[in-house]
Amino acid sequence: MNKQKVQQILQIEASAQEIHNTAQQEAKKLVLDAQAEVDKLREQMYLDVKHETEKILNQAQSTEKRSRILNQSKRDVEKKEQLAKQNFDKAVRFVLDQIVKQD
Repeated sequence: MNKQKVQQILQIEASAQEIHNTAQQEAKKLVLDAQAEVDKLREQMYLDVKHETEKILNQAQSTEKRSRILNQSKRDVEKKEQLAKQNFDKAVRFVLDQIVKQD
C-alpha cells in the first residue's frame, strides 16, 4: 500500500468517525427534545384536565356527581400520561434504532 492510499483510508476513517459523532449528538438531542415535548404535553394535558374538572365541578350541584367527575378526570389524566409515556418510549426506541443502524 502506498502512502497516498493510507492517507485516503485515514481520511475516510476520520470522516466516518465525524459522521458517527454527529449522529450520536443528534440522537441525544432528539431524546432530549422528545423528553421536553413529553413534559410539555403532560403539563398541558394536566392543565386542560384540571381546568375542565374545575369548570365541571363549579357547575355540579351534588357531592356524588362531583366525586364521579373527579374520579373520571383522574382516570383521564392517567390515560393521557400513559399515552404520553408510550409515545416517549416509541421516540426513544426510534432514536436508538437510528443510532444502531448507523453503527
